[in-house]
Amino acid sequence: MGGEKLTIGEAARLLGMTPRAIRHYERLGLLEEPERSAAGYRLYGARELLRLRRIKRLRELGLPLQRIGRLLEGPEAGTGLRPVLEFLLGEVESRLRELEGRRAAILEALSRTDPEESAERPLLLRLLEERLGRRMEEMADPDLLEQGRRVWSLLDAFEWPEGYREAHEALACHLARHPEALRRLLGLEERLAALAHAPPDSPEVEQLAEEFARYWAEQPSPAQDAPAWPENVSGVLYELSLSRLSRAQRRCLELVRERLEARG
Repeated sequence: MGGEKLTIGEAARLLGMTPRAIRHYERLGLLEEPERSAAGYRLYGARELLRLRRIKRLRELGLPLQRIGRLLEGPEAGTGLRPVLEFLLGEVESRLRELEGRRAAILEALSRTDPEESAERPLLLRLLEERLGRRMEEMADPDLLEQGRRVWSLLDAFEWPEGYREAHEALACHLARHPEALRRLLGLEERLAALAHAPPDSPEVEQLAEEFARYWAEQPSPAQDAPAWPENVSGVLYELSLSRLSRAQRRCLELVRERLEARG
């Protein structure tokens, strides 16, 4: 080749890159400091062009510059691209599987009415179904189950202190052992679900709150052996429960709480 050299601009045009990129590779040590002309201009020959072309090709294939540097200087420098490409292919295929999993999760979330909800059935609903089987579907109205699912799914999304699962298990066991109490509770819950579009000052709100308070005052506490929670944690759980309900439903449960607290 007669020792002919190209300026950095000529080399950049020939390689389809910018002079700035070439200077950046030099600063990182991927390319040795080139020969200079008498006027101080960088000069690039065949050796430098071949190295720059390989750097560009490896960048196009997704290798980070730090890894390219190790490859060009390491023992695999003369082995060609095949081992590198085979390794890269494995990485890409792994990434594609990960993306496909994320895509499926996103599509599944979009298929639900509320994309924020988990696809997993709520803990309390699973426990009740385990203990009651088909009786649960026969006893519970579908609209009621949907309302409960929205609330329970939200609560399950948080990492509560010890006692959360135990309290749910105790409640599920208690209701399974006392089917009449469960039927009565489901009846109250169905009336609560019917308040979804009612005004907060509806007479049914006060009436239902009184009946709810009477029901819970008569029931033995199923979770009495569960670890006690700090008051602020219990308060946050209560507020989260109300967040998925309508104004009339929230007012009803707030009145229930007031009545129960007044009764001690």
